[in-house]
Amino acid sequence: MDKRLLGIVLLLLALASVVIIEEYRIGQVKEEEALVENGRNELKNTVLEKDLEIVEKNRELSSLLENNSILSRKLLEQEAKIGELENNKTHLEEELKKNYATVEELKEDYNALYENFTNFELRANDSMSWFRNNSRLGEQEPVRIAEYWCVREDAFNYPCEVFYLKKYYSWGYAEDLYGDRLFSLEEILERKGGDCEDWSLFAKALLNRMKEGYGGENAFWLMEKEGGKRFELFEEGNGTLWYYPDMKKKEFGKLKDWQFLVVCHDSHCVNAFTNSSIEITPENLEFIHVFEPQNGEYVGEGKDFGVCSESACDKNKNIWLFITDEDMYVFEDSWESYGLYSKYAEERKKGILEMLNRAV
Repeated sequence: MDKRLLGIVLLLLALASVVIIEEYRIGQVKEEEALVENGRNELKNTVLEKDLEIVEKNRELSSLLENNSILSRKLLEQEAKIGELENNKTHLEEELKKNYATVEELKEDYNALYENFTNFELRANDSMSWFRNNSRLGEQEPVRIAEYWCVREDAFNYPCEVFYLKKYYSWGYAEDLYGDRLFSLEEILERKGGDCEDWSLFAKALLNRMKEGYGGENAFWLMEKEGGKRFELFEEGNGTLWYYPDMKKKEFGKLKDWQFLVVCHDSHCVNAFTNSSIEITPENLEFIHVFEPQNGEYVGEGKDFGVCSESACDKNKNIWLFITDEDMYVFEDSWESYGLYSKYAEERKKGILEMLNRAV
């Protein structure tokens, strides 16, 4: 082979080897550059992810900081409230000490008030007992006189009783020397009469006694005005007949069917009676029968006088006081009685006990 040609071939082979080597190196460089680019991209992605994480963490941190600020503010508020509560506690403890002393004082006041109402109730009950104890005569002289001289024709003649006591026993009207007051039956019998309320109490007690037992079957006589008539009282052993002129008999049914009471109108007290089945109340006073106990004259019905009420009361005419066998009722601004006082005291005592129990 031609040396020149051989040299050219060898040169071409050398150049080809260089080209191949360069291409190989270029391929490796490109691979390395691709790897670097991939690494760079991965790094960018990692950086981006980290940036996102940082943003999220910053957001979380901001939220936590905000929550911390809110909690700090609430903590300060709670500490302020705790301080206020501590102050209130101290104040309440001081007030409690004062209130304890006040409660003890109130308990003493309540106990004293309870005792006052107890005494008030006892006085009211004692007064009611007084009326019960003075509602009926026993076997005293007026009862014997009534039974011997004034019961005839199966009737008790009340005007006869009064006339006999006045004529033969010196009974009469007697003023109260030491102020107006109610005398007991024993005192009335000893004084042989009294003022209008004493006569009324006596008449009620006598009639209550006369309606007991068999005497309750007797009728009940009063008298009322009528010209030309006469009301016979009794006849003495010598034939002398005592009577009231211009009066006639007014007869009522059996004594046992009546309940008797005292009523006062103006400044005068008289007697009254109503059927035993009727409750004696201010509302029922219009239906009572009224008579004068100092002579036995029938003077009318309750409605003829009128009865005091909260809507109207003329004490110069209307009935403003009445006495039963157990109590006395008086009208002031309303009807009051010892029984009502006793009930009021009992209710107030219950209220005081409830307050004491709450104060313990």
